[in-house]
Amino acid sequence: MPIPIELVDRLILALSNPGERILDPFGGVGTTLISALKNGRKALCVEKEELYCQIAQERVLDFFKGTLKWRKMGQEIYTPKNDSVAYVPEEWRGLGVY
Repeated sequence: MPIPIELVDRLILALSNPGERILDPFGGVGTTLISALKNGRKALCVEKEELYCQIAQERVLDFFKGTLKWRKMGQEIYTPKNDSVAYVPEEWRGLGVY
């Protein structure tokens, strides 16, 4: 699962200016590329895994097409209500985790 774009946005905005270049030497699936482009920076990433490069390329293309989904910075995180995954199963209680 990729790092949320919103998290990288905060770093890009705090540590660079519009038009500057951003280098991500461990590009992964392109989250830093997308954040940099989204925030008016130029971007370059390096990734040795071909699959990650393909995913990054698809995500960047989706960004330019306007079909890439991301949560806007500052948007409240969804908390499920009365959902079967929103509770801790009884067999997990007492294990010291919850």
